[in-house]
Order: sequence, then C-alpha cells, then structure tokens
Amino acid sequence: MRKIIKEERIGNGNHWHVFKVLVSENEEVREVIHKRSADPSAAPKIIEIYKSLSQSAMETLAFLDLYDKSTLETEDLNANPDEGYFVSPNTVRSAPHCGSISMRMINKENVTYRVLELCKDFDLASLIEDPSKIDREKMYKIKLIDSIAEQFVYDHEIEKIENFEDFVKEMLNNLMSAAKANLALFVDAFFFKVNPVTNMMDY
Repeated sequence: MRKIIKEERIGNGNHWHVFKVLVSENEEVREVIHKRSADPSAAPKIIEIYKSLSQSAMETLAFLDLYDKSTLETEDLNANPDEGYFVSPNTVRSAPHCGSISMRMINKENVTYRVLELCKDFDLASLIEDPSKIDREKMYKIKLIDSIAEQFVYDHEIEKIENFEDFVKEMLNNLMSAAKANLALFVDAFFFKVNPVTNMMDY
C-alpha cells in the first residue's frame, strides 16, 4: 500500500499545484513530485500526451504516472540544485510584481500580508495617493513567484550560455520531430536549466 509520509508545496501555476512528496511503498521510501489539478480530466490527458512524447526525439521525464485521478507523479528534476534548476519561463512571465500589486491597492482590491512584505521597500500608501510617483521599471523587477526554483533562477540572473547556438539547433530538430508525430505542446510544457558551473543549457 502506498502512503504519503511528507508533502511540501513548492510551486503553483495557473492550472497545477506542485508538491515535493515522500512516498512509502512496501517499506521503500522515495522522493517524487506530485502535480495536482482541480480538473479531474487534466491528469489523464497529460499521461496520453506523455506516451506520445516518449516516442519522439524530445527530451522528457523518466516516468510519469497517475497517483490518483487528479494527480500526476513524476521524478524530481531539481533533486540536485548544484547542477542548476529546471524552470518554466511561462510562470515567471505572468507572476505579479509590485507594479501590479500597487494597482490592486489603487483599485481597492484585497492584498495579502505576504504581498505587502514583498513590496515593503516601496511606500505604497503614498503611491496610492499619487500614482505618478510609481517607478514602473523598478517595481516590475520585484515579482511574487510561488516556485522556489523559479524564484532562485529569477534572483540569480544567467550571464552566459556556453552552448546556446547548438542548443537552439538541437531544440528545433526535436520540435520538428514532435510536429511530425502530430504533437502540439504548450509553452509551459518546457522546462529549461543552465548549469551554474559549466554554463551549459539543457531542457
């Protein structure tokens, strides 16, 4: 019988909640990732896409299973953070920032204490009284990101990608392979990392 020993939420997207989980089965304990959706039809659909993807040239997960009807179970791509974090660019791009949070307050929308802490270096009260004082460029740089990995990568700017041209060529070839297999992949299906030691990019 399988049993969850420990569960830690490590990320949150538009459609999925992501957890790092310790699972016990037959006296064996292992660490996996659970992606949980509010839509019970989402997980089985992803499993079907994964099966097709596994037959193409695209790099993909070592395994992807259904834990229950709304939860996917897979490997932890970021088990070795010293080698870099795999992240999706989609989540960071759409994450709220202090500029959008100040607009929420101007529009008298509710904001959480955590959000206010994020923007504590700005005098939001005075900005509400006079929005012309908003420094958009500075405020837009501070983002509220729910993923530990994505927050780390966002805070530590990538300065160099050693294999960028070769990576792009390989990626295009693999995408062509997926297209020939009639696979359509959303932007948030891709996860990228740059090794901080070698500066080599992978997906």
